[in-house]
Amino acid sequence: MRSRQTAMIRLAVAAVGMVVSGEEALRADDARGIPLPSGSSLDLGAIAAVTVPPTERGISRMQAAGAFLIEYPSGKPFALLQNKSGKLHGACFAWHENGAPMLVGHYEQGERAGAFRIAADDGTPLMDAQYLRGNKDGLSCYYSGGSLALVQEHAKGRLSWSHRLESQAVVESVEHVAFEPAKPSADMDELLQSLAGFEKRLKVNEYDIKKLVKELEDDIRKQRAAIRGALSQRMIQQRINARAAEKAALISGLRAICGP
Repeated sequence: MRSRQTAMIRLAVAAVGMVVSGEEALRADDARGIPLPSGSSLDLGAIAAVTVPPTERGISRMQAAGAFLIEYPSGKPFALLQNKSGKLHGACFAWHENGAPMLVGHYEQGERAGAFRIAADDGTPLMDAQYLRGNKDGLSCYYSGGSLALVQEHAKGRLSWSHRLESQAVVESVEHVAFEPAKPSADMDELLQSLAGFEKRLKVNEYDIKKLVKELEDDIRKQRAAIRGALSQRMIQQRINARAAEKAALISGLRAICGP
């Protein structure tokens, strides 16, 4: 569990391509209006528009409103998670220890919703995707070495097209819903296999975060009950210590996804 949790942190770091301030959104700044063989047009400025991670003051305000803050052992923020009744709900952010955004996303009742970005600690993008009720919906972009390498099209979770790009131009496309889909090239197949592994690790570590959020919510309820005399303070402290250990394991696991 600890190695899984470390992996998810690193995954999120690599996707945010740039950091902006004020009321602007984080946006990818290269691929705009690239035509795709499916008839769609790629505009990363629209796909990658996500909420700007909060400042230190903003983090405090969100905590006061009920968001959970998970910190690195150094005390720097790792993740800020809005939640409702023990489920991820609202904006969720994660940072690399150097302060660079790692993950920016939004959840509704525990499911991904809207824009979702993951980036490395140097700002190199890893993923931009759009979700609807937990399923990919629209265009999803994946990067290799900081360059756009793969674009996929989904409709309510169903994959319809995969496009391989080089130098911001489409060099290969596969229509997955065709009667006889074209066989992907070795380069495309390698990208698809890499993406499958990436998504699997992300999902495993997302599960760990959801589990931790539910446990934190349970602890809060028990603390409130303890104030009313339902539980002993000693039992509460033991649970708090256990959660602290789980948080440390989560950080370790998420880092493993993004690599050194």
